[in-house]
Amino acid sequence: MSEDNTYDWGELRRGDNYYLEESVSPGDVFEIYFSYEGSRTLFPYFDLYNFSDDLDLYLYQLNSSESEYLYIKSSEEPGSDEETLFKGIVAGDYVLQVSHYEDIDGINDDA
Repeated sequence: MSEDNTYDWGELRRGDNYYLEESVSPGDVFEIYFSYEGSRTLFPYFDLYNFSDDLDLYLYQLNSSESEYLYIKSSEEPGSDEETLFKGIVAGDYVLQVSHYEDIDGINDDA
């Protein structure tokens, strides 16, 4: 995957709002890396909206002992319906993937 398909949010902090506007090409995955270092559980709300193709969200946490990301939760709403994730997370490193599932608008460009 090229550098163009990733973004590093850095450390998420309680009470902050984050916004990212990007595109995902058909068949591609866009990855947003972030960490959380707090001592209490954080309940982030991830929202994906205003797109014309079928996109899905997937959240993974890094298992540092095995150096791999483990699946936590996903949002796979049909068509161009809004995608949302709400999940309690603990201290660690994460990746939020935006996956281009299907080109439903008939235009084979970025969603």
